[in-house]
Amino acid sequence: MPSRRLLALGFAALAIAGCGTASEHTIKASGLLSSWVQGQQSLSSSAAFLEIDQRAEQLAARRTAARQQELVLLAAERLAAKRHARSDALRRYQEARRAAIAAYHVALHKAALAKARQEAALAEARRKRAALLRAMLKAREVKPGQECSMAVVRAQFNCMTGHLPGR
Repeated sequence: MPSRRLLALGFAALAIAGCGTASEHTIKASGLLSSWVQGQQSLSSSAAFLEIDQRAEQLAARRTAARQQELVLLAAERLAAKRHARSDALRRYQEARRAAIAAYHVALHKAALAKARQEAALAEARRKRAALLRAMLKAREVKPGQECSMAVVRAQFNCMTGHLPGR
């Protein structure tokens, strides 16, 4: 900060001096840098100043310690918030997973019931088809006629119960 003040004072001095020759408007730079008068004792030799300085340093140390403690507390709160957010996210995930697994089991049960119904219907269709096939084959069955009653014809043509030739 002091260097900015000095720069500002220097620019102010230049502005006051104006353009042209500055011999008539000279400001001594040494007067701008300090208000200490040569030969005067330093402030650090004064007991009152030292008392104020020590008190200020103690207050600054307390403020610094309090700020550091506050920063530690803020960091702990941030970590706690992260842990809390993570546990909430984990809880939400587990709830969604449980719901998804339950829905999966319901769908699996429905599929098993549908498969059982389908297999029962297929078995019934197969049973009906087998019955129809038996009836059709029974209808196509031909008994040997009277000509097969003779032994010579029966031996030559191998007479036995059979089916009509299919198309």
